[in-house]
Amino acid sequence: MLNIVLSEVKTNQWTYPCLENAVKLVAPKFLIGPDTAFELFSTRAYIGFKNGVWNFKTSKLLPHDLKWYISGFLPFNYVEIDPSVSLQTLCPRLCAWIIDRANNEEAYINILIGFLLLAVLDVRNLERFLFLSGYLATEKSTYLKLLQRLVPSNKAYVTTSETISSNFGLQDLTKISKTLLICHDIGSTVSSAFVNLLRNLVSSGESQNVQRKFERIAKMQFEGVVPLASNKNPFSQQQRKGIIDRRMVYVSFTNRVKTNQIQDFDTLFPPQELERFASFVVKQDLSLIIKFIRVINEDYMVRQGLLESFKENPQSLYLQNFITRRMTFYNNIWVPLGSPEDTENFQQGNTLYSAYLRYTKELGTGYFQLYAVSPRIFTVT
Repeated sequence: MLNIVLSEVKTNQWTYPCLENAVKLVAPKFLIGPDTAFELFSTRAYIGFKNGVWNFKTSKLLPHDLKWYISGFLPFNYVEIDPSVSLQTLCPRLCAWIIDRANNEEAYINILIGFLLLAVLDVRNLERFLFLSGYLATEKSTYLKLLQRLVPSNKAYVTTSETISSNFGLQDLTKISKTLLICHDIGSTVSSAFVNLLRNLVSSGESQNVQRKFERIAKMQFEGVVPLASNKNPFSQQQRKGIIDRRMVYVSFTNRVKTNQIQDFDTLFPPQELERFASFVVKQDLSLIIKFIRVINEDYMVRQGLLESFKENPQSLYLQNFITRRMTFYNNIWVPLGSPEDTENFQQGNTLYSAYLRYTKELGTGYFQLYAVSPRIFTVT
């Protein structure tokens, strides 16, 4: 505001402190508070296009007006779409690319399309995050760029796992507009601080206080969509019930793209197709999309893919090798699972955990804990 005032005068007749005090005196009479502003701009009754504002209640395009309190506009015009035409007909190149990335698996195709729809529709409190895994050159980042293109430019926040879990990593999320948080490569390992932060970000919209550099602490309530990517699943050693088992929607990209087959973004996704896609999305039933994403982990193939991703972790590999090389099945035979206390006398212990610790010592790998060790009886089946 001070910059606006100063730009309106040819010669500055006042000192900066004088203007600052004047603004502090006048502002409360004409400006609304941050909580009121957040509430006004948090409405999901409208979505802004370049040529108007879509009203979900009336399913009509309205003229632009400040009273709609739109914090950002999609970079497309709204175009009329024949409701009888399929998405594959409207957006053939986009759909063909999604099908190829999902290796022609229907469940994964629907997941990838579903998150695109959720991004356009500005969905809040999804309580799930998307994690893309796969080799290099499988175009994981291309999908994340596609997500970013389908939201207003000021609503996307691209960062890294290290940055966002640092002291001031969340300060940009204290603003009104951010509804899409993207990490292109979170690496092969993640810190417990990042895992705890991720749990809060994809929870039911709980607010938290955030430190800001050279500013006062502010309240943050991020409710948007969180897509992440990495070559491998880095959450294995930070597995927590309620995050991995419930929160993650896992998709593996397996089809590599040869160097001579790489295409630029606008060739893969022509602007006209993205325009039709956004216009198609606003007419879809949001509740069905959210329900699908929240229950998709109950699908056997999707669940199995998630569990298989943990096997890439060295800790899991030691467990697998111990089971296959040192355990033998016998009918009606029980063995005590053991407890963390077994680490003190594992050389003489007769529990499964003690045997596992002896195995890791033989390999010279040091101390590796079993997941969820508890002093109960373990049944070998």
